[in-house]
Amino acid sequence: MRHDTPAQCGVPEARRVVCLVSRSNASAALEQFLASHPQNPWRASLWLDIGLADRTSGRFSAVIHAFEQARATVQASRDLALRPIAVRALSEQLTLETRLGHEQSVTQLLHAAQHLGMSAQDSLAMSLAENGLWDMQQHPESAFQCGWIALRALWQTQGFHVNTAPSLPMDAAHPGYSLGQLVTMAAQMHQPVVAVHLAANATIPVPSVVHWKSGHFATIVAEDHGHYQVADPTLEGGLARMTAAAVHDESSGYFLVPAANGELAMSERPVNAHEATTVRGAGYTTSNNPHGFPSGCNQSCTGSNGSSGGVNGAGGGTGGATPGAVSAPSPSPSTGMPTYSISPMLVSLSLTDTPLSYAPPKASHTTGRVTGLARTAVDMAPAPTSTTQAPIN
Repeated sequence: MRHDTPAQCGVPEARRVVCLVSRSNASAALEQFLASHPQNPWRASLWLDIGLADRTSGRFSAVIHAFEQARATVQASRDLALRPIAVRALSEQLTLETRLGHEQSVTQLLHAAQHLGMSAQDSLAMSLAENGLWDMQQHPESAFQCGWIALRALWQTQGFHVNTAPSLPMDAAHPGYSLGQLVTMAAQMHQPVVAVHLAANATIPVPSVVHWKSGHFATIVAEDHGHYQVADPTLEGGLARMTAAAVHDESSGYFLVPAANGELAMSERPVNAHEATTVRGAGYTTSNNPHGFPSGCNQSCTGSNGSSGGVNGAGGGTGGATPGAVSAPSPSPSTGMPTYSISPMLVSLSLTDTPLSYAPPKASHTTGRVTGLARTAVDMAPAPTSTTQAPIN
């Protein structure tokens, strides 16, 4: 690869763009920068950053594209020093595709991981994906519960808590529940919902169950100044703050709204029974988080990921309300000695240390945080250690 000078690489512009992205989480600026600087030596890293930013904002299709671009850039460069970027991008894509329940994509990515020479020593995501693929193939009736979890999260916003298993059996030949089946199960629980299809740029119903183009269900639980809080176990941490544009871009247009909200239900096109059978969600909901504890979650929280945590205690397989862990004390801030977190659910030990911290007279307080995760995997291999810079608001 040709190495340009800092001026040719657009270093001043890159710094401005990275600052903009860190404040607004808008990856479009980075993509424009890469289009203007096709020979930038940081191209692979920036595509990886774009994917991570898009994942936070719930843009699933953009996430997959960004991770694929990062891997393709590394492959084209043939620079062995860039291999960790390809490993990270493949690991993140594996995790996302597994949670989305995309069996074919997971199979292809596992083959790519073997070609890259990856193993559990490189990425716990690989071993979790292998377990997830087996679970999806052998136990589809329990693996694809995103629709039921989304319904439970919807009811929780209305103060109705359900800890029972779904009332309808799942057809193994067609994994996941259809929109029509969710309507039926809601009626059986005496919490009726109405299936509607939103027109482009229509007002997004809150609360509601949304069907994503990627093939699974999630729950829109709140709205705040044009941003929507979405509960989705597919996302890192189980929650996302999405713009209206992102919701419209990623949704298939199909929503479930509480029947009690009659005005909203009547304002959009109703979905007939036959059409409702064709809309199916098969997100994989029994996977663990390869990065350990979700951001902002300590050992005593109900958890946002995994087979028993669920989103705010509302979902996660059929175990929903089971706390993520209760046997260890809550971690203290890591600005002194390193702190630890133990999760029986994840079978993991997480260590956190903040050796560097700077509070300028102006701007955000910035820390240099080091985290390490040791998890009991198939081959008992620890996860790689990562270093992050996290502004404190």
